[in-house]
This record gives sequence, C-alpha cells and structure tokens, in this order.
Amino acid sequence: MRLWNRVAVMRHIWDLVGMKESLWATWIIENKLKKLSFWGITKPLVASWNWQNLIKLRQYIKSCFKYDLGKGDCSFWFDPWCNGKAIVDLYPSVSFNNADVSKFAKVKDLWCRGSWRFPGPMDEHVDNMWSFIKDNFTIDESSEDKVSWSVSPSGIFSINSAWNHFREEKPRVSWWKVVWGPGNIPKQSFIAWLALKNRLRTKDKLMKWGCIDNDICVFCNRGPESINHLFFRCNITSGIFKSVMLACNINREIVNWRREWSWYSRRIRGKSLLAKVRRLAFVCTIYQIWRGRNKLVFDRIPVDAGAIKGLIKRDILMKMFAKRSRSIVFQNLYHNWYNM
Repeated sequence: MRLWNRVAVMRHIWDLVGMKESLWATWIIENKLKKLSFWGITKPLVASWNWQNLIKLRQYIKSCFKYDLGKGDCSFWFDPWCNGKAIVDLYPSVSFNNADVSKFAKVKDLWCRGSWRFPGPMDEHVDNMWSFIKDNFTIDESSEDKVSWSVSPSGIFSINSAWNHFREEKPRVSWWKVVWGPGNIPKQSFIAWLALKNRLRTKDKLMKWGCIDNDICVFCNRGPESINHLFFRCNITSGIFKSVMLACNINREIVNWRREWSWYSRRIRGKSLLAKVRRLAFVCTIYQIWRGRNKLVFDRIPVDAGAIKGLIKRDILMKMFAKRSRSIVFQNLYHNWYNM
C-alpha cells in the first residue's frame, strides 16, 4: 500500500516536470519553485505534508526522467538533461563558484551563436565537465525541450508503468484468478484472500492470544474453530459447500482447505460462464459462511445452513441474471442455482 501511494503521488511530479497546463502545476511553479528547478530546491523546514513528500521522492524518481535538449530552457545544474543525470550528480566536486556559473543558470545561458560558451576552467574537474558537455550535447534553438518518462515505451507517465517499474517482482500465485477474478464481488474477494492467507481471526487464534476461553465452532459445537474446520470440516458448512458444488456441476468429496484451494485453482480457469460462476460461488460461499459465523458470535443472531445458502443463491442468481443469455449452458446452470 505504501508503494502504491508513492506511485500515485508521482503523478504530481510528472505534472510539474513536464510543465503540464494545470492550475495546480502553474501555481506551484510560480509560487514555490520560482526560478529554481524542482530537482534543485532545498528541502523546506516548514511546509505542508504533501509538499514534503513530493520533495522526498525526488532522488527516488529522478533517473526515470529523460530530457531531450531543445532550446535549453532547463536548469543547467539540477535537471537531468545529461543522459538522465544532472550535472551536480555527474560532477559533485565542482561548485557553482569554481565553474563560475550561477545556481539559477539555464542550459541556454551557456550557448551563444551555435556553440558552447563556457567560463575559463579553474581546475581539471571543471575542464573535464566542459569537455564532456561539448563532446556530447548541442542545443537546437528551433525546438522546445522534451521531457519523457523513460520507463514507458510511450514516454508518457502512467501509474501502471511506475508501479511495474518500482514494485518487487514476485512469482505469480496460482489462485489469484479465483480470488480476484473479473465478476467477483470485491468485499467477498477480500475475505477469501484473508482466509487464504490465514489472516481471519478464528477462535483457535483468539484462544492462543488469551482473548477467549472457548474455541468451539459455533455452527456444529463439536471441534475447535480453525480455518480448515470452519469451511470444510464442520458438518454444517461442509454441507453448504457440497450444495454449492453440486449447483456448479461439481460432484466430488470435500477434502481440506489447502486441497480444495489447489483443486479450484487448477480446475476453474478460463473465461467461460461455468468457470466464472464457479469462481464467484467459491468466494461467495467463504464470505457468507464467515458473515454468518460473525452474526452468531457477535450479534447472537441464529443463523442456519438454509439462511447462508439463501444468501449465496441470491448473490449468484443476481450476477447470472445480469449476464443472462439463451444458451443451454446458462439455462441449465441457472436452473441448478434456482432449485438449490
């Protein structure tokens, strides 16, 4: 979540650096940046939380911007116009005084009549800097400077490209389409995801933490309430799952938590109506069982298997009705759920 927030904020930096014509960017450039580059301003001691966070992101994102020199209307010292690097980064030992170039200087200030016009070098470092610029860069006074986002093929910033660039690559899990598949209800997907990650606060965990003194399942009153028991070992909830599976044209014995997730991950792939309904039904069943359990525990409201199946049936039929068709597959599947 922290990375996502950081990437979203990068949009504002793109607006500033790319000189986007927006009221916010114009106000910031005129009132906060003034003559300085965004990359060169010092971190303010007193500033809003938003502005401080934008300043903190500079070094994190600077290398992602590419400057193509046109007429050179960018900061000589601070903008990364030297192949993605700023002069202050390439030559940290060279000071403004040694180079005899103002902190506020623009690249075009050192260009005159088609060639570079640099002050005389005071030492070897400055001389090397002038030579590097002369050998690698020229100014085209007839065109504007161009700023592009180097991590995107289009050169235009997008949150998607920034996210893919900065996030840590991890292997893709097999169950992601079951939980986050298109057509699933988000709140139900979230509860299923928590269950899969073993993050639901079941009674066995609460008892270990000393929060309660009884971990018996509220549905069957027979065994300790764990993730595996609550969804597949309890005779009440396993019966609910069995009915749901039959409505989805699945006739097999229920095993345990991990085996069921593995089976569903492998067997309900694809974009067919049957695959979508099976994914939705699996996630919806987990959600409604957990919701019914919470009503029993916290609200002391009696909830039986019939009530939970009724809620699952309602959710599935409403989703199917929105995608109704005259196909035989749809008619048979709808009939199964209607008569569940």
